[in-house]
Amino acid sequence: MSQLDSTGDDERPISELLLGGRPEDDRAEQKGAQLECEALLAKLFPAQVSRPKLGRYDVLELVGEGGMGTVFSAYDPRLDRRVAVKLLRRAAEAKDQRHARLLREAKALARLSHPNIVTVHEVWEEDGEIYIAMEFVQGEDLARWQREPRPWREVLAVYRQAGEGLAAVHDAGMVYRDFKPHNAIRRDGDGVVKLLDFGLARVEIHPTDPSPEAATSSHPTGEPRSPSSNDRLTRPGTIVGTPAYMAPEQLRGLSADAHSDQFGFCVALWEALYGQLPFAREPSAGSPSLDDRERVEPPREPGVPGWVRRVLERGLAREPVERYPSMHALLRELARDPAVRRRRALSVATVGLLTVGGGLVIAELRAEAPTACVELRAFWDPERREAAHRGVLEAAGMAAEQTWEALSPRLDRHADALADAREQTCEGHRRGLVPDEHYALRVACLARREAGFSELVERLGRADQGTVLNANKAILSLPPPSGCDDVEVLLAEQPPPDDPAVAARVALLRQELARVATEESLGSFESAAQRAATVLEEAGALHYEPLRAEALVRRGSALMQARNPDAMGPLDEALWLALTTEQRAVAAEAAAKRIFVRVELQDRTADVSEAIAIARALVDRSGAADWRIRWALDNNVGVALWRRSEQTGALAAFEDALAWIPEAGDEGTFERATTLRNMGSVRFRQGQARQAIEGTQQAVESLTALLGSQHPELRDVEANLAVMLRMGGRYAEAAATLTAVLERYRPPELPPLWMLLERARLDLLREDLDGALAWCRRAAPQLAQPGQPVTFWDHWFLATEASVAAARGDATGLHGLEVMAQTAGPEAIGLVLGRTKVLLRLGRPAEAEALLIPLVDSPHYGEWDRLLLHLLLGEALVAQQRWSEAEARLSPLVPADARQSQLEPLERAQALQALAQAEAGQGRAASALHHAEQAIETLRGFDADSPAMRQARDTLAQLQRSTPAPPIEPEPLP
Repeated sequence: MSQLDSTGDDERPISELLLGGRPEDDRAEQKGAQLECEALLAKLFPAQVSRPKLGRYDVLELVGEGGMGTVFSAYDPRLDRRVAVKLLRRAAEAKDQRHARLLREAKALARLSHPNIVTVHEVWEEDGEIYIAMEFVQGEDLARWQREPRPWREVLAVYRQAGEGLAAVHDAGMVYRDFKPHNAIRRDGDGVVKLLDFGLARVEIHPTDPSPEAATSSHPTGEPRSPSSNDRLTRPGTIVGTPAYMAPEQLRGLSADAHSDQFGFCVALWEALYGQLPFAREPSAGSPSLDDRERVEPPREPGVPGWVRRVLERGLAREPVERYPSMHALLRELARDPAVRRRRALSVATVGLLTVGGGLVIAELRAEAPTACVELRAFWDPERREAAHRGVLEAAGMAAEQTWEALSPRLDRHADALADAREQTCEGHRRGLVPDEHYALRVACLARREAGFSELVERLGRADQGTVLNANKAILSLPPPSGCDDVEVLLAEQPPPDDPAVAARVALLRQELARVATEESLGSFESAAQRAATVLEEAGALHYEPLRAEALVRRGSALMQARNPDAMGPLDEALWLALTTEQRAVAAEAAAKRIFVRVELQDRTADVSEAIAIARALVDRSGAADWRIRWALDNNVGVALWRRSEQTGALAAFEDALAWIPEAGDEGTFERATTLRNMGSVRFRQGQARQAIEGTQQAVESLTALLGSQHPELRDVEANLAVMLRMGGRYAEAAATLTAVLERYRPPELPPLWMLLERARLDLLREDLDGALAWCRRAAPQLAQPGQPVTFWDHWFLATEASVAAARGDATGLHGLEVMAQTAGPEAIGLVLGRTKVLLRLGRPAEAEALLIPLVDSPHYGEWDRLLLHLLLGEALVAQQRWSEAEARLSPLVPADARQSQLEPLERAQALQALAQAEAGQGRAASALHHAEQAIETLRGFDADSPAMRQARDTLAQLQRSTPAPPIEPEPLP
């Protein structure tokens, strides 16, 4: 019996096949009916009627129909094989969107390659219909297979195969949504189980901003994103699947995920083992809905052990978070048969006794044929674990215990995952489920994964403080062993050279590059760049260009992390070489990272739109199996747009970057924190102060949970939170947060100058002049001493001290700024802003204007700096009562839509107040009052007693006093 698309429907009579009876508006069904008739006629009258065709395939006969389409058996004349061709059925509504989605998801399915999933040979579109050519499987579905009583171990073994297929679906980013015994077939002859009928499967996609900018980016599926690409296969609230096997969340109409598939799998396995479903078919009298089904106790007769039931019961938990974290975890539990473990232990003990008793049996055991499995390396034995523990404790200082407490279970889990992956790969090959070619690819992939992990373990054993503090980031940055199961990605890599000796050397050098990547994640950027250069030199000697491209991207990445602008050279060369050698993933990574180098390390105002377009195309074409490449691209695009003051596009790019990061577990915590911090300033300029602060607080909380409260990296993130709080006007909270951070710097370690400057600025904003001056003096040991070159930090701290003096009516600080400006030049923005603010504080607006006029539109400054110069010039003109000129400068700074403003809330409020004064001076009282009230609204959320809020209220009160009340109109006489 052939089973390609199962619905449980009985075969229909020929008369119905010939007459149809399908909806007239469904072209796919009409096409299916026509093919049925033609195939049947060709079978009945082969001499008179030729077989119909679907693409290049000759249609043989109808196999079955499901909710999502019709399946025919067909013959492939090109490859001389029998296949199954499925014609997907259209929906009654939203046809265009659903059609595009089905095509995308069919292509995603075609990328799956796993022994327990029916192989998709081809996906194509013809006359507006979607066709899928699949492997033809001869066998019976599990629903039919399990009708006969079978030993529980046999049932378990069969279902574990189906579970492996389901796990592969999840690894590919898809959700099956309708697992049941009818949708898996056990092949005749070898008993291999394969998943079928992906009609309800969908690609998991993350919610994104439906803005036009977001709509042009790309999906986690690897397909280009269209404006409708976030549509689900069904509308919210619609139940899709077979209710008896559906998870509670599906029955409630919520979106299904991998946990929902796990629930359905456990229902089906429970039914196969116990001969009945685990839940009553109908809800109990007290249950309000179908998702409150009542659990039914299994019969005692089948003899299924209690440990199996306990495993299934967890998979059947009502809440998804209470189930297993993944299908892989569930399958591992189902494989841990206590009886088998006991037999293995007894076997080991018996071998030990035989060794003592005599040598004959041992000799015979050694004479057996060697296993085909590659031996596991002892990369995480007790000795290495203890060495790593000792290295962490000796190098990490105050954070040592917290670091090891967080790090050790992650090391254990990764080592276990590597060992499990090796064992599964070897076992699959031994059983004939993994072809030799795929086995070799997986083993080489796992060898690279092990090399990266071994590098981390070795470095921890001889660690310095930097290594230990980056260790948690490094372990989470290691590519997961499960990636070696993606045969399609492995096949896309360039094959090794034909010469076996050269191929072996290439394999070792690729393992060295994996070690380089680990070293980079540990923060040893210069060393990583040098090791990559060594591999690059050896790759050149081997004349193997793909390896050169891989070494170039690793060298460029390490230099980028070291903030070295020279990173652009190797990244450029890696990009073009990878394109030549058709290494799409390498080209995509190089393209994504060179955007950051160009904007952050070379020219912040550079137009990188072409580089972005190239990177997007490459990432989409490569499929980018590693989510970090997609994250890096969108994050770097956000940075580039942010630097060019394109706030809306930057925010959309950052939100897209967040969507690529896995939501479960610790993986991606650092990347999420980075993007949330980047989004902070953008959100403030979009008028989203609360979201900016909350996002940064989320980054602090997640990193604290990940690293421990004493980890030095938290100081930067918490200081960044203080900046967000200051921008939101919560000065007291910001000062307390930043002070706590600065207190964690103990001699001889010195706090960063930017933190000290931010702390001094906070006190200046709070009008705590002594406090501001004290923080400036604390920075003095790190500033230029007599005879040393002056840096921009000297400019900013000197400007802050001069502002403190000016607030006290002292002009002496101004002289120091002017002297320093003579040698620094006009591009020293810190001196320009400092001198201007001091002049305005001292009541000398004409001098401030004279300073600003030649500089206000200078190309030496970025867009934000020019906006601040225009604001200060507007304030100088207001102080001189040159109302119309001031209005012309200030109006562009405060568009009606606050989201279009490029200023921080405090700066926008200052611009609104100055504009209100300019309008009042011209007699436009109503407009002046409106803008003064807007200034107070902009400062909503600021400390009530802050000088900024007080000044805004004083401005409004002054305008209200100077505005005459409207005349009272006399009441009309009755």
